[in-house]
Amino acid sequence: MVGRFTRFLVYLGWVLGAAVIVYGIWRFWKERTVAALLISLAVVIAGPLEDVLKAWVRKEHRLGEEKPALALVDAATSVAFLVLLLWTIALVR
Repeated sequence: MVGRFTRFLVYLGWVLGAAVIVYGIWRFWKERTVAALLISLAVVIAGPLEDVLKAWVRKEHRLGEEKPALALVDAATSVAFLVLLLWTIALVR
C-alpha cells in the first residue's frame, strides 16, 4: 500500500512540476511575466536538472565514492533554486 501511494506521489510530482514549468513559460511568453519564468527555471533546476546531474555522478563514480559529489549537486541545486525564488519575491510587488 505504501509503495503504491509513494509511486502515485512521485507521478503526481512529475505532473505538477511539468504543469508549473509549462504554465510559467506560457505566462512569460504571453504576458512577459518574469516571475513566472523564474519559478519555472527554479523547478527545472530542483527537479529534472538535479536528477540528471545525480544520475551522471552515479555513473561516473564507483559505489560509495559518489557521496561527496552527490552532496555537491544537492547543495548547488538547492542554492540555485533558492536564489531564483528570492529573485522572484524581489520582483513581485
